[in-house]
Amino acid sequence: MVKPRENRVPIMMSEEEIAAIEEWRFANRINTRSDAIRRLCKIGLFISNELEQAVDLATDGVTVMSEQMKDAIWLQRLLINPETSDLLFTQGELREAMEQGYEHNSNGLDGVSGLQAILVTFYNVIIDIITARTLKGADKAVQKRIADANEAVDKAAEQKKYSEENKYIGLISFHETLKENEMYQALSDEEQEAYLEKRISEMKAEEEADPSAFARKYGFEPFWLKSGWATRIRRRMEDRNGVKQ
Repeated sequence: MVKPRENRVPIMMSEEEIAAIEEWRFANRINTRSDAIRRLCKIGLFISNELEQAVDLATDGVTVMSEQMKDAIWLQRLLINPETSDLLFTQGELREAMEQGYEHNSNGLDGVSGLQAILVTFYNVIIDIITARTLKGADKAVQKRIADANEAVDKAAEQKKYSEENKYIGLISFHETLKENEMYQALSDEEQEAYLEKRISEMKAEEEADPSAFARKYGFEPFWLKSGWATRIRRRMEDRNGVKQ
């Protein structure tokens, strides 16, 4: 049941404000000025309530992309400079550098995609409010739109969590001793799940505390972070060519 509108809100507007509302009303085929004002108020309230999240996400995304860009520039200058102009990198070394770039690009894309999803939701909500036959219908459409967006965000977060967990589980399996494996296999399903959750939590905290030390410990430290990497490449080239560089 539609509640009757019993409250009158008299407001004063300039000619320019009225003209802007009328122009918007005609452009969006809204029957009356009152209905146009109500819809504009609803749009304004929605944006006001939700904009902070979009700004926070945009700020986080820009920060991440800025840090990734700094890392990329640092790596480029480290590998490509006058002192390394004579070095010939192997395919494996080039792949490591490219994978670093892919990872940075993926992180940046995640931030941009999240921001795009919010902006698209904003746009669709505004369209719902404008085009709905009634404001009650608009409310239902907006609620569904927001619920769908939240569900998509939850799914993306779950997929990211699943991917991260698989990475840590792979490291656990690769580095565990025979005794540790036997102990794990002897556990019940519930105990195995609890054990993995604990190990994943510990490894995640360890990586966040010192990513470089974590990479060294588990054997996937990139070659350019290993001490004396340029010297080793030159020695490899000398051995291959049989002459001093």
